[in-house]
Amino acid sequence: MADAKEVEQLIKQLSDGKHWWETEEKAIHRRRNAARTLGRLYDTASILYLKALVNPNVIQPWQAAVPYLIKALDDADGDVRKYSYEALYKLVDKSAVHHLVKALDDSSLRGRRYAAKALGRLRDSATVPGLIRALSDSNSDVRRYAAEALRWLGDKRAVLGLIKALDDSHKYVRRYAAEALGKLRDKSAMPGLIKALADSSSYVRGYAAEAVGKLGDKRAAPGLIIALGGADLTSDSSQLPEEKKIGITPGKYGLKKKFSRKEIEKE
Repeated sequence: MADAKEVEQLIKQLSDGKHWWETEEKAIHRRRNAARTLGRLYDTASILYLKALVNPNVIQPWQAAVPYLIKALDDADGDVRKYSYEALYKLVDKSAVHHLVKALDDSSLRGRRYAAKALGRLRDSATVPGLIRALSDSNSDVRRYAAEALRWLGDKRAVLGLIKALDDSHKYVRRYAAEALGKLRDKSAMPGLIKALADSSSYVRGYAAEAVGKLGDKRAAPGLIIALGGADLTSDSSQLPEEKKIGITPGKYGLKKKFSRKEIEKE
């Protein structure tokens, strides 16, 4: 864990302009290295643990770095920006929310990825419009992290964007969209979720089945019969009240199955 003096030195290296003895290339390299090192000094678990222990009125070393990392998001060099995004992702500081939302439009792919991931951790409702927009990003990782963040936020403004995401080309995006829609329990999502019961990925089909169970809509029964290979859905379910409404036995037919990464990647 870094001490205050080390962080102070790195802040200076990040924020100082080009010195007269430096070439432009060396000044950029200095700022890149400072931003990257600030991101590596701390891990998120340690930050969250320390936040629970320290006096909130006392500024900690990592908190002193946040304003300078935010300022570095406007650096002309893409690598300086991406390392600053990565550091802010690990520091989990709410003062960066507005800047991270703005970063969802950055030209740096790594920057957009870390911005979407960080916003998922910060869980601020002000980020919802930006995350909805990120569901249409050209990169599947950005779309996936945006969908995952929206799952945590549980904001009904995201319903239409999440329904559209059920048709995404990437299964992780479809999976988080299905789970988020199940959490929101909005009936307008039912047609899209029923369609997702026939998804090419069993991973997505499982979360879609769980979502329609939470919605408790009998329109889903034919799709569930197909998704479960023609299984008898008339048996009683005493495990989950939501799914009992349409007569599903989650444990028996694997609707609550946890998928390993190996299983997912096989598809």
